[in-house]
Amino acid sequence: MAEPRRLDPPSDPLAVSGARVLPSAPAIGGRLKDRAEDFFVEEIPLFEPSGSGPHVFVCLEKINLSTSETLDLLARHFGVARGDIGYAGMKDKRAVTRQTFSVPLPLGDPERARAIRDDRIRVMWVDRHEEKLRRGQLAGNRFAIRVRGVDASAAPRALKALRELERRGAPNRFGPQRFGARGNNHEVGRRLLAGDVAGAIEHVLLPYEGAPELADHEARLRCAAGDWKGASRAFPRASRAERRLCEALAEGASPEEAIDWVDETQRRFWASAAQSAAFNLVLDERVRDQTFDELLEGDLALRHARERSGREPIAVDAEVLADPGLRERVARVDLSPSGPMWGPEMARAGGAVGERERAALASLGLAPEDLDRYDALHGGDLIRGARRELRVPVSEATVEGGVDEQGPYVLCAFALPSGAFATVVMDEIMSAPGNDAARAGEREARA
Repeated sequence: MAEPRRLDPPSDPLAVSGARVLPSAPAIGGRLKDRAEDFFVEEIPLFEPSGSGPHVFVCLEKINLSTSETLDLLARHFGVARGDIGYAGMKDKRAVTRQTFSVPLPLGDPERARAIRDDRIRVMWVDRHEEKLRRGQLAGNRFAIRVRGVDASAAPRALKALRELERRGAPNRFGPQRFGARGNNHEVGRRLLAGDVAGAIEHVLLPYEGAPELADHEARLRCAAGDWKGASRAFPRASRAERRLCEALAEGASPEEAIDWVDETQRRFWASAAQSAAFNLVLDERVRDQTFDELLEGDLALRHARERSGREPIAVDAEVLADPGLRERVARVDLSPSGPMWGPEMARAGGAVGERERAALASLGLAPEDLDRYDALHGGDLIRGARRELRVPVSEATVEGGVDEQGPYVLCAFALPSGAFATVVMDEIMSAPGNDAARAGEREARA
């Protein structure tokens, strides 16, 4: 085998300036996800099942089981295609999660749903509904998160921080889950968007200099040496995109041909990660100058609502800013400034706000025209573009300190709307965003 080639490590989409919403509040420190049991997530449904219809809804409590792995398990159990199974949103693997899935009749009958047997799963309830559960049909999530490596006496400080986030809203930053186990989905995505398909594939397959040796290390070394057949066999079964790319390259496919072997959902996720990295850059700048929770001239404001469709952005000019009713809505976190999820259908901010957003995209080596061109060439691969709130409301906040068999902890509980990341809220409580100490357990879990 030839000498393996390694890439320079990817840029970290979470290694932002260190700006915090609460710069004067002392961080409590600590670690996340020492154990899966320390991170509990429960979905808040957008609607309740009607009790009748051709789709069976089953709510599962699962531990150390990702959404993707659960879909595979349910497809085998019910004997249906994975795509026939509905779900509202993705969930962490290293956690205890309560998540609802839908399975069509006749194979998804209620008795069969109650008969699921797996040590990692508990069936909470089974019901029926007229329609399949769709992505985004979720009001939010409730979290109960134990912080380890910190004394229980830190609970009052954590509660003070969480109450302030309830008052002002939490930054709507994309967390580490969006950027994948290697933290490089945005690197793959921005190369795809820029038309550098060969570079994108390299960042999917090749090892990084100085990266820890994980379960797929041998497979990546084979990729670096050009042993595509050996690599396709060496990658774990869960590494679907990697295996498909290796199989295509082993057949002599060009990079442009090989990328089409990868599932469209995965390609869309890579593109979305690049959009998310650009959004994080804009949000970080607004947190740094403490304007993430106020409207500026040129902003596009969004109303916070359970239903995410049909929300037209409000263009903010001098006349709008002078409206006292608008200021009141902003103060109660009913209305917020938005940031860019770049794409051909995205409404663009004006003035200095729009210039800052374009500059953030340019810092990733991309221009709006790149996303337009990619979408025209690969319709369906890219989220078409949207505005995303720079902050999200935090509710139901409680904090307590305690000690168990694992030692002292601080338990933080709160609820967030769908699409918001609890790890971002915990960054504010534990340390500045991007700080290694707060994300140590998260990195370990991703590995």
